[in-house]
Amino acid sequence: MREQIQPAAIPKPGSRQGSKVNNCDLYRCMERTRTSSSPNDALALESNLTLKSALWAHSFFRTINDMPNSNIFNGKRILVLEDDYLIVADLVSDLQEAGAEVVGPFASIDQALGAIEKERPLDGAILDVNVQGAQAFRVADALSERNVAFVFATGFDRSEIPSDYQDAKILQKPVHIADIIQALLH
Repeated sequence: MREQIQPAAIPKPGSRQGSKVNNCDLYRCMERTRTSSSPNDALALESNLTLKSALWAHSFFRTINDMPNSNIFNGKRILVLEDDYLIVADLVSDLQEAGAEVVGPFASIDQALGAIEKERPLDGAILDVNVQGAQAFRVADALSERNVAFVFATGFDRSEIPSDYQDAKILQKPVHIADIIQALLH
């Protein structure tokens, strides 16, 4: 009989403790399911988790299956502007695994602008559009002035982005490392 999995507990910011699912670390449960013989196990696992956890699980499986060459960024400096703890933790990990040097992550517009001014040159950036209630377009402008490639990673629809940024690369959350690589390197 199939093990019933309870909804995942979301770790608190700053916590190093993984989410627990039925006395099993969420990452291990997902890895066990991903490597099992039935391709439908991932869907079964997702159906037993909360919606947010299911979206994360989908992202996890896609990232594992689509993970590119581990040094594809080759030390490129990528600024990250994101205020959601769970998203930023995965994003930073994925970028580092793909060979990027992460600048930040920053959870405020002012922090990101300060880093752009003070840091040595950047090779790219990933920007959440809405950061703590403020829009990240000043950061996008500062990056554009320096000819730094950037991508918006957002829940906003393209139609909600001001016309000045309609040519910008926009990825819908949840974002995947393969899509980020495609947007920043090609």
